[in-house]
Amino acid sequence: GARANARDARRNADMRQLSTAMELCYDDTICGDGNDQYIASATMPLVIGTFVAAVPKDPQGDAYGWVSNLSNDQDYCTYAILEGGDTATTLQAVLAGPGGVRERTITDANNDRIPDATGASIIDLTTCE
Repeated sequence: GARANARDARRNADMRQLSTAMELCYDDTICGDGNDQYIASATMPLVIGTFVAAVPKDPQGDAYGWVSNLSNDQDYCTYAILEGGDTATTLQAVLAGPGGVRERTITDANNDRIPDATGASIIDLTTCE
């Protein structure tokens, strides 16, 4: 319905904001571990330098997803699960990474609205590029 569409629009806007902040942070020596690096974290950062003072949460209150990039500070992936477009074995997500923000169909074989860790379309650092 209209409310779900509005929440999905907010999720898209938040991912664009986070993507922009991460790109600005990449070029800022006070952000993360130094110049020409993204913030490296196992979990969603709480702030992104001086660019995002408080990382937004999903409109329904949960934290957005984050893929650990501790092994590669030249990459990052944050994502939001959208409410529209699900099937019995997939869900729609908006992902932000070094290549920008995009929507993707993600594997959800057991239909629990949690992205699968294995399968044809999972969320990992490569998916977000």
